[in-house]
Amino acid sequence: MIKPCLLAAYVCCDNGDELEFDEFMPDDPDMFHVRVRLWIGSNPDGRSGDDFHVTITTPSYLDSQMLATGNEIIMVKPYILVRHFEHALILQNIREALDEIEETSWVRVAVILHQMASWEFFYAIFQDGNMDRNFAEREPK
Repeated sequence: MIKPCLLAAYVCCDNGDELEFDEFMPDDPDMFHVRVRLWIGSNPDGRSGDDFHVTITTPSYLDSQMLATGNEIIMVKPYILVRHFEHALILQNIREALDEIEETSWVRVAVILHQMASWEFFYAIFQDGNMDRNFAEREPK
């Protein structure tokens, strides 16, 4: 059985650079939004993994955006909502979510993870509308 593990987390900056997640602190920890790249693999040695992208934000930030734009609805996949930015608590919750997953193949793990964060290879598991069996049984890169 294969279990995912968080190998690293990076904040994606607007200029294309990345910061280690632990180095990032929003100007206002109670009202922010940040795009994060989670590097997740099946082996804690950190040699292989796939990228999953998620936005971490606060309800107050989403509310401010709704007021500023006049939108009544915001589609929020893939978001993680927090009341306050706290590195350890956010990473702990991500790790706890990963601990609940155990599957027979990496692709099965990744498809489950894709429900909470966008998987870089999600498009590749389907060919002509059908699952590509060769891709589906591969290990993470």
